[in-house]
Amino acid sequence: MGGLILFIGAIFAALFGLAIVMAYITLAVFLAFIAGSVAIFYYFGVAWGLAWLGAWWLGTYLISKSDTK
Repeated sequence: MGGLILFIGAIFAALFGLAIVMAYITLAVFLAFIAGSVAIFYYFGVAWGLAWLGAWWLGTYLISKSDTK
C-alpha cells in the first residue's frame, strides 16, 4: 500500500515539476519576445517593429490553430 502512495506521489511531483518548467519556459519566451520587440523598435524603427509584431502574431495564431486539431 505504501508503494502505491509513493508511486502516485511521484507522478504528481513529476506533473507539478513539468508545470513549473513549462511556466518558466513560457516566461522566458515572453521576456525574450519583449526584449526583441524593444530592440527592433529601437534599432530598426517603427515599420520593422510592426512587421516583427505582425509576424509574431501570425506565427502564434498558426501554431494555436494547428494545436487545436
